[in-house]
Amino acid sequence: MLSEQVNANVRLSVFQLRITLVRLAWSMKHTHHIKNRLGANVRRLRNDAGLTQDDLSERAGIFRTYLSRIESGKSNPTLLVLVALADALVVTPCELLK
Repeated sequence: MLSEQVNANVRLSVFQLRITLVRLAWSMKHTHHIKNRLGANVRRLRNDAGLTQDDLSERAGIFRTYLSRIESGKSNPTLLVLVALADALVVTPCELLK
């Protein structure tokens, strides 16, 4: 009886681990798409405004190299940086994520 309970607990743990791994993989996949979309929107809006990366990074108060990483989808900006970029581009933060 005890060994059956242990086996059932092990099977349940393995099942929960598989679910966790699937969720993690899904999250990582979608995080990548969100970062790429954000970066493309920042670049498009910056170009539409006629700004260089130096101009926008100065207005937003971030390093130009950080802006470059955001635009290329390699960096995951904080909420404060997202708001600073939106303010510098005179758009809402939601428009950066569309």
